[in-house]
Amino acid sequence: MVAFVIGQPVTTKVPQVTVDAGLKPGAHRFRLVVTDEQGLQSVADEFVVQVREVIVAPPPPVLTDPIVTRPPIPFPSNPTLPVSPIVPVRPISPLPTPPLTTRPSVIPPRRPRSKKP
Repeated sequence: MVAFVIGQPVTTKVPQVTVDAGLKPGAHRFRLVVTDEQGLQSVADEFVVQVREVIVAPPPPVLTDPIVTRPPIPFPSNPTLPVSPIVPVRPISPLPTPPLTTRPSVIPPRRPRSKKP
């Protein structure tokens, strides 16, 4: 792993660099120069790497306690239901209203008594 410092070259013997994970978010400019075995150098190639901050959500909790389940309720493959006999229902006729045997009493209106002088 290489820690990049501004203005200081990084030299490696392999054509690969493992980048420091501590690069701050933002644009970073790199210049690549290749040197061969005779010491000849290539023209510098510049490129910009954009580093973004990625927020990783925490993993979901892992259940460590056993989950308690009830055993399945067995159902018969060919269920039979108890059958009760059908009893016919007869309609009930309303009770007859007894005839009125007495006459209601009538109270005659009262007339005011006249006063004699």
